This record gives sequence, structure tokens and C-alpha cells, in this order.
Amino acid sequence: DPTKMTVGGDPCCVWTPDNIATIVAFVQRPGKPLKPKVLLEQSAQALQSAFGAEVKTKEVMDIGGMKGFSLVVTAPGNGAAIDGKGNVSTTQHWVAVPRDKDVVIFLMTTPDANFAQNEQVFQSLLSTLKISGTQTPDQQASM
Repeated sequence: DPTKMTVGGDPCCVWTPDNIATIVAFVQRPGKPLKPKVLLEQSAQALQSAFGAEVKTKEVMDIGGMKGFSLVVTAPGNGAAIDGKGNVSTTQHWVAVPRDKDVVIFLMTTPDANFAQNEQVFQSLLSTLKISGTQTPDQQASM
């Protein structure tokens, strides 16, 4: 039930293989177009500052036919969420596609010990995406 998820936006779909790890698709509405590169840097900084997250990878990339970003971080949590103080090393893989009026986000959260296995499922999901909507020329040119 997506309405039971607490994310920074409107949840659309949630998947969980074990009731701990999750993949959540949600939409944020910042009120203006955001550039993928700028949003990537702001997101990485926010996770580092708020939770002491270690950035594993970050890159601007093509996702579902649009420019977006991929960000992988690890921080203390409970395996199902990062809180900066839990005793379970928790990894999140953020994939975001800013569009003209919103940002489509796919977020996988998993205990770090299960990251490799759950990342395969997440990558399979991402490989099937076709994202509709429009991006501004600045968003499309973001590197």
C-alpha cells in the first residue's frame, strides 16, 4: 500500500521482496524545473549532512529516454530506512528524473548486506522504464 510509505513526495507504487527492502516510485513537485546535475549534488549533500551518508556512486545518466541521475549512498539505519543512528548499515539507490513540472523518483532501500541481490532487481525494473512528459532544454543538456 503506497499510502503507508513516508517519502518526500506522492508515492505511486511500492514493491518489497521481504517486508524490509523496498522500491518506491514517487513524484515530487518543486514548482520549477530542476537540472539533473544540480539536483544530484543537492541530494548527495543533503543525505551526507542529515544522516552522515557515504556516497558510493553518483552520476547523471539517461533514464527512460530522459536525463536523470543515479545516486547510491550508505548510512546507519534499520535496513528499511536510513536514520543516521541505527545499527544496520543501510543502502539507498536513488534514481530521479526531473521533468518540466515535477521529479519522478525511484528509490530502493535495503540492508547493505542484501544490496547486490536487490540491486539486480532494481536494475531490471529500471531497464524497462519509459518515462513520459517533457524536460526543458536545460534539463536535457545537463551533464
